[in-house]
Amino acid sequence: VKSYADNFKWKGPANPED
Repeated sequence: VKSYADNFKWKGPANPED
């Protein structure tokens, strides 16, 4: 993934480290 906030944009409430 790119960044923590970006990942939340991709996966929503999913694991941001996954």
